[in-house]
Amino acid sequence: MVLGIDPEGIKWKFSDAIIASILLFPLFMLIFYPVFLVLNISSLHLFASGGSISTFDLVVSYAIQSFVMIGLIWFFVFFKRKSNLFDLGFQPANPLKTLVISVSLFILIIIVNFIYGILIFLLSKYIGFEIPDSKILGLLLKGDVSIYVLIPIVVVVAPIIEESFFRGFIYAGLIKRVPRWVGMIISAAIFAVFHLEPYQIVPLLFIGFVLTFVYDRTKSLVAPIIIHSLNNIFYVIIFYYIFMR
Repeated sequence: MVLGIDPEGIKWKFSDAIIASILLFPLFMLIFYPVFLVLNISSLHLFASGGSISTFDLVVSYAIQSFVMIGLIWFFVFFKRKSNLFDLGFQPANPLKTLVISVSLFILIIIVNFIYGILIFLLSKYIGFEIPDSKILGLLLKGDVSIYVLIPIVVVVAPIIEESFFRGFIYAGLIKRVPRWVGMIISAAIFAVFHLEPYQIVPLLFIGFVLTFVYDRTKSLVAPIIIHSLNNIFYVIIFYYIFMR
């Protein structure tokens, strides 16, 4: 009996995951810049902790990101390897087990993030550098983004699509060739780097590793999606009620 996802049951290859990982950011930028040029949107705002962007800017940016990730999944998983959503990790999971795992690891992630935040704050005071805002906080403070649009994007759209790509597709392809723990680290690293938040790189690596571990052990994307969603909604609510009220 295989503990975790069985690599033999994955139809796509290690090379598919590597190629898709390499193409992810270039494809995003290849579509992103022409679209934003045509729409007369400043791309710099989206990469500067939110910047002064509008709801429309945010929707367009996430639409492009979703299009690229879904497109890569479609090509390598569905079109090229003739797989299905079940193979990608959209499998039923035990409700009680999923709830316990999701809530427990969500709490662990919050604790780790809290400790990391304190350490960075103390370090910033000692060295004397300014801590940049997270992207969610930047969007709330500096942007002109509707909370009613932000919440569905970061709580529903992002968790489903990102977990499908980084865990269901990339990680599953990586363990065709490398040990599980190596695949977890690589998948988490790609996930962290793609978010373009250097200050948050350690928490993102930890979150990515935890989500990948949960996916591997449960063999389903249900728990990772729930944990990802809980993490995002937690910070939206905290930032909104602390800074926006």
